[in-house]
Amino acid sequence: MVLNQVTWCFILTQKDLDMKQNDEPNIAQRKWPRWKLIIPIQILLIMALLVTYCSKPQTPPVKTRYRRASSPTAFFKTNALSSATATPSPCPAMTAKQIYHYIAGTDPCPMPMSSSEVAAQLNDPYATSVLIPNVGGAEWPTDTTQIQQAIQKGDQTMQALNYLVGEGSQIPPALTTFTQGGQQVIGNQDLRYVLTWGSSGTTPVIFLSAAPAGIVGGTPPPFLQVISFDPKKNKYNYFQYVSDNDLGTGSDNTQTWSWAGDSSNARNVSTIGQGCFQCHLNGGLNMKELTVPWNNWHSSKATISAANIPPAVAQDPIYKSLTVADSLQTNFQGAMFNLTMKWVSSNISNGTATNVSELLRRLIVTTTMNFQASQITSASQTDVSIPLDFFLNNSVFRGNNAMGYGSQLNLNYSVPTVTWRPGLFAARRDSIRLFRARAGVRRPKRYQTAAGAKGSLTTIRGGRVDG
Repeated sequence: MVLNQVTWCFILTQKDLDMKQNDEPNIAQRKWPRWKLIIPIQILLIMALLVTYCSKPQTPPVKTRYRRASSPTAFFKTNALSSATATPSPCPAMTAKQIYHYIAGTDPCPMPMSSSEVAAQLNDPYATSVLIPNVGGAEWPTDTTQIQQAIQKGDQTMQALNYLVGEGSQIPPALTTFTQGGQQVIGNQDLRYVLTWGSSGTTPVIFLSAAPAGIVGGTPPPFLQVISFDPKKNKYNYFQYVSDNDLGTGSDNTQTWSWAGDSSNARNVSTIGQGCFQCHLNGGLNMKELTVPWNNWHSSKATISAANIPPAVAQDPIYKSLTVADSLQTNFQGAMFNLTMKWVSSNISNGTATNVSELLRRLIVTTTMNFQASQITSASQTDVSIPLDFFLNNSVFRGNNAMGYGSQLNLNYSVPTVTWRPGLFAARRDSIRLFRARAGVRRPKRYQTAAGAKGSLTTIRGGRVDG
């Protein structure tokens, strides 16, 4: 930036001098009065001042950034803003078996929740059947098994379903195994359980995300987050099992359950994009790869084989009772539809809508994104049609029978078909270039077809085709 400023100042003043010389080509031959010599001296002084001003180092703004989590155990840290110029004082150590609140963006430190605060904010089934009855008791849950037992004891009508996801779940262990403490260990596959409970399997109201025991970064410490629907507020409450050290508010490692806010904090100016709401941008649930073929989930299209995961996970009763992600998609969409309808209804009274800007935001702004994989493998020579949802929200406008849901809009329009032809590329180069296309990188690359002809890769960017 400083270089640009210096260059601009130099070009401006040099251009003025060039114009002067062009206007008076014999300026060097003229005899000027001495007093007129002051003029070029003044010009030189002005040039020096301009260059000095423009080249003055600009003080950059103090940059803050979210702490990046590098392991599953750190995934739900608050990602509180950290500054290189300010280090907050450590917060008091948390007391085990007590309910705390820590909402990133508003709370400087985790603090115990008062009874009145609990009564006002925590009326979801996880709080009422698990946390509140077990404060200070022996059955205060500290791992996945204890949470399962506490939920079942607190409400025996709850039905549970278990799911498993892992971005490295399809990678053979031979490629990731390493030696740790004299033992062969399968590398980090980002495995996470998603456990749900509800009065029926299709209407979950409690969602648990947890790293399985027996994996790198699994235990200790536990990695636990619960999202539970509060019927009084018609919002989701977010809970984390954390310590001051986990939150970045101190160095103490005493862990307990902390309320991290509810759905409204995803839209609150002070808390938007912070803590849990850095990922849950709309105050609801998240499911990566919402639709078929669910490559990284244990699903009907891509099972997570016991041969690909650590032996301890393969022997886990949760793994042995997994439900396919196909069911989670349906249940997830039902839960999000319920949340959205209640939120929209709360902003409409007697035919008058309030909070209109926020109601329209998700219609005109891309608030979040999802991944969808082709059902055709890279080794296949079959052409791949780019899904229409890549260009516009076609599934909402017209429905998507293949994905199992319809639309109340039923709009009628046509969209040109865009086809990816993997047969033109080697499998390895194909995957790299498709990534560039999806990322919007407009860098045509040369390729060699089977017949020896050359061409350039067509990339897709911003809803249009760039050649």
